[in-house]
Amino acid sequence: MKNSFTTLLASFFAITFLFFTTSSKAQLFAPSFDFPQGGNSGSELYTKYQKIPESKSMAFVFDQISKGNIPEFLRETVAITSKDKLSDGKQHTVTFFVARDYLSLGTNQDFLRLPLDWSQLRKLYRDFHILIPSKKMVDLIHQQAVKVERIAQKAGPTMSSPNYFWLHNQKINALFLKRSLDVTSGLFSGHKKDLVISNRLLYNKNRIAIYGFQGTDPTPLQSLSTVHASTYFDYSHGVRMVHREALIDGKPADLTDLLQSPIYSRLLSSEGAINVESIYSK
Repeated sequence: MKNSFTTLLASFFAITFLFFTTSSKAQLFAPSFDFPQGGNSGSELYTKYQKIPESKSMAFVFDQISKGNIPEFLRETVAITSKDKLSDGKQHTVTFFVARDYLSLGTNQDFLRLPLDWSQLRKLYRDFHILIPSKKMVDLIHQQAVKVERIAQKAGPTMSSPNYFWLHNQKINALFLKRSLDVTSGLFSGHKKDLVISNRLLYNKNRIAIYGFQGTDPTPLQSLSTVHASTYFDYSHGVRMVHREALIDGKPADLTDLLQSPIYSRLLSSEGAINVESIYSK
C-alpha cells in the first residue's frame, strides 16, 4: 500500500496542487476525496439501515461509502494549518485537509450523519487512504471551524439505534437552519465526539479512541478515552475524514509520515510521534 500510495501522492501533487498569485497571496487548491458516484438519499438509506442488524450496521455504512453514496460537500476538503518552532530550531508549518463536516450518507439535500467502528475505519484507511484525526488535530480543526452546539441525548440501550441517529441528525440540521449555516461551504465542529487515532490504541487493544464534543466551547466535554470496545458506536460519534496528502512548509508530504516523524509530529500530535501504520494494522 505504501509504494502505490507514494506513486499516487507524487502524481496527485503534480496535477492537483496548483499555486497562483492573486493580490500577492498564494492560493491553494485542496485535494478531494475520491469516491465513486452514488445517488441514494439519506432518507432512502435510513429506510434500509433500519432493517440491518446492529452487528452488521457499520459494515452497511462502509458498503454505502464504497458505492459512493456520499454527499458532494464531503468530497471536498478544507485546509487546516499548524505552525511552531520545532526541535531542529526552525519554524515549520503543516497544512492538512479535512472534510467540512462529519461522515454522512446521502446527498447534499438529504443526508444522515453516521459513524464507523474500528474495523470499518481500518477499511477506510486501506481502501481510500483516509485517516481520522489525532486529539491535537481535532483541537486545531475546532479552532478554525464554525462551532456548532452539542446536543446530548439520553443515555441508554438505544443509543446505537437507527432512530437515535436519525433524531440527532434532525436536531443538528435544525441548528444549522436556525443559524443559517450552509453545510456545503465552510467547516463545522463541536456537534460530535471525534473518533481519533492515538498511541493508546497500541496498548489498549480492541478499543476505539474518542475525543471532543466541544459544542461552542473551546474545551472538550469528552476527554481522550479508550473505554469503549472497538465494536462500539453510538449516536454521538462522528468520523472526520482526513486526506492523506498534506503539505510541510509548502511542499507535498504524506500525512502518515508527518504523524510518525519525531520532528514534525509535534505540529499534529500532543502524544509525540504516532505510529499510524501499526495502529491501523491492529
